[in-house]
Amino acid sequence: MKSMEFRLLLILFSTATSSTVGFVGQVEAQDNAGPIDFGTWTVESHPAACVSDPAVWTASSDGLSVCQSQNGQPTFLYSDFLAFNTRFQGKIVVDAGDDDYIGFALGFQPGDTVNPNAEYLLIDWKKDDQLAKFLAPSDTPASMARRGLAVSRVFGTPTADELWGHVNFGHPSSDLNNGVEELARGLNLGDTGWIRGRGYVFRCEFSANSLNVFVDGNLEINITGTFK
Repeated sequence: MKSMEFRLLLILFSTATSSTVGFVGQVEAQDNAGPIDFGTWTVESHPAACVSDPAVWTASSDGLSVCQSQNGQPTFLYSDFLAFNTRFQGKIVVDAGDDDYIGFALGFQPGDTVNPNAEYLLIDWKKDDQLAKFLAPSDTPASMARRGLAVSRVFGTPTADELWGHVNFGHPSSDLNNGVEELARGLNLGDTGWIRGRGYVFRCEFSANSLNVFVDGNLEINITGTFK
């Protein structure tokens, strides 16, 4: 796997009725430990492929929690600190809306939604299986989003169809440099969707050669590589 410099961010991928996602978390590192202040984070979203309404990320008055309340294109809220060599933990809950993706990404850099050289890891969780074909600007076939938790490598500027199904169609026609490669599925939740209204505690441990993701204390994702 290509070496990457990692940032922590929170992502919601939602495409039908509106969803509300809340997150409260803290980060621990060798020289920094304490609660996360979401009021200092930055929003970046993919071009609209189904609905045009922009994402609405709202941090609490104390900055200790954040909510995304608008259904729309994949949207990122990225941190003002690097996640490398840290352990971060928090609770995430969907309390309204439909059945789309929630999760996290590591390695995302500002501008990566339109960067042909982008490369980052995506940890996302789908509630139900769903076949979808997105509208312009997506120019690729329909894809199936599988229920469950997975980790994927995102590279270049994949279409919404590729993000949705964790695939690389090669667009347009022969371009294989933009897409998504699924690396692993959750050990226990790989075929199990999240439950609306239930809070899940995520813990991510990220070092130079491994990424471990725990949900409610259970190890779900373990991948190795060279993480710079």
